[in-house]
Amino acid sequence: MYLTVEVYGSLRTGLLVPTSDIDCVMKIEDKSKVAYILQRVAYCCGKYKGVQTARESKQAFAGGVRFIGNVLRGSGVFRQVTCIAHAKVPIVKCVHRGDSIKVDLSFEEDGCESSDFLCAQFQKEKFRLARGLIILVKSLLANFSLDDPSVGGLGSFPTSILVLYYLRAVVHEHYPVELRDNMAVIFVGFLKYYGNEQFDYRRECINFREGKTFTKAPSSDLYIENPVKPGTNCSRSATLYASKVVPKFSEAADDFSVLLEQDVKDRQVESVLEEYFGRCIPQVSHWDQVERRAENKPLVPQHQWDPKTNVYIGGVLD
Repeated sequence: MYLTVEVYGSLRTGLLVPTSDIDCVMKIEDKSKVAYILQRVAYCCGKYKGVQTARESKQAFAGGVRFIGNVLRGSGVFRQVTCIAHAKVPIVKCVHRGDSIKVDLSFEEDGCESSDFLCAQFQKEKFRLARGLIILVKSLLANFSLDDPSVGGLGSFPTSILVLYYLRAVVHEHYPVELRDNMAVIFVGFLKYYGNEQFDYRRECINFREGKTFTKAPSSDLYIENPVKPGTNCSRSATLYASKVVPKFSEAADDFSVLLEQDVKDRQVESVLEEYFGRCIPQVSHWDQVERRAENKPLVPQHQWDPKTNVYIGGVLD
């Protein structure tokens, strides 16, 4: 096999939501057996990586994704094949004809490193609620089309780092022990922390590896130092953070805070859930049925992967 495909992203980390794409990286295992245009790609990534200028790498990746795009179009297996050749990370976007699953293919292996970094963090005791909280936040963002970094949304990786930082710096340090396992409380707390600007994104940057923030020149850009690539901003594509994401977190914090009251009515709970998750998760409109099924469903422990595909098969919470 000369070209292999490896899953990364939400299918590998266990952060899959109904709107998630399947992210895949293409790895060239034997450069001598692939087309010349892919041989050029091989020298820019993976085990054959050599010394290439940024321009040479960009040209090689652009040619590679166009080549793969043409192959996919000719296969008849995929539809809506689109090559985004000049993006920061050139990708091929397509939809599987059989089940309409969206697939993103690239040659850049950084996504595997980011996925493995998150999986390692999730296995730490203080982050055992991280998967569940991240899925809630991702679903809320997806519900309002604020999760796509290609159009200024907040992507899955920076969302995950926001959650991990909040759990460590806020929940673990300041919440009473009896509330640290209460998902409703920490979800509302997350929305308040980032939505009501307890974290001042205009003047502060997040350094998750060191567990602290540092000062930046005032701007509306969110800056999260990439823990996999220190010195880079993993949230730089989130240009809608200040104008759309923060206000939505703030609005959601107000609405979900009401649900923490003891005398809240069931219909009120369902109304808020429909507002913030209904477009992303259609089943939320029948929440009582979902709740009953969940009560009868056996609990699957976290941190389990299929050994052949590296696809996550564990649960969301322990």
